[in-house]
Amino acid sequence: GVESPSSTSSRSFRKGKRLVLGMVGRLSEQKGQHEVVQALQEMDAPVILNLYGSGERYYVDKLKASAGGSVHFKGFQKKQQIYSEVDFLVINAKNESFGRVVAEAYAYGVPVFGLRSGAVPELIEDGRTGFIFDDITEFRFRLDNVLMTLDEQAYLGMSQNCIERFDNNYTIKSYSEEIYKILLNEVKTHD
Repeated sequence: GVESPSSTSSRSFRKGKRLVLGMVGRLSEQKGQHEVVQALQEMDAPVILNLYGSGERYYVDKLKASAGGSVHFKGFQKKQQIYSEVDFLVINAKNESFGRVVAEAYAYGVPVFGLRSGAVPELIEDGRTGFIFDDITEFRFRLDNVLMTLDEQAYLGMSQNCIERFDNNYTIKSYSEEIYKILLNEVKTHD
């Protein structure tokens, strides 16, 4: 399970303000931060991208060289700090396994843009807890749609959906209950 935050601060969202996206974890080609940076520059959208973590020097230097003023390199931060700063988490990693950061984002009510790869599509309820995209072109399309149409009420609904998904699926309590059900079922089938 993922540790539940001691308090989930209320989220806010104002249509027309600069949207803050976050990418959390190792900065590497496989995680695809360079594609998101390039996509945002091509869009020229009112978006800030915060990159949290570190990586190989050559890749970080490459990212910094191509990043405009709307890309911020934040290094390592506490989870609470990260998820209080971002409106959406972005996962553009190829073949990501469980994706612990998705569960962490949900704990703080942060919806996720996720690449349809690895386990990520199983973690995101498209349109309810975030948006799934097949490639960077679709990411741009989905992000543009969010910028044009998502209002505060819809965003807060998504945020609440994230918290509910976290509470129902990713807490120590929910894991314990699921294991108990499995063990109880095993006992019943062996009687």
